[in-house]
Amino acid sequence: MAWVVLPLLLAGCTRTPEEKLSFNESIQPILSENCYGCHGPDSGSRKAELRLDRAQFAYQPHGK
Repeated sequence: MAWVVLPLLLAGCTRTPEEKLSFNESIQPILSENCYGCHGPDSGSRKAELRLDRAQFAYQPHGK
């Protein structure tokens, strides 16, 4: 899964190394466009029990 999400996140990074990355401003729009259909708030359509629409869920460790 990381090989799919990581390039999307890196492509959206336009900040300098000194600026702090914001989940809501930088990461969430990318996930919303590409991932929420299968990994969003709707538990009925969520795949692999992976929820990415809130930072606390996106950063949680997930089992294989």
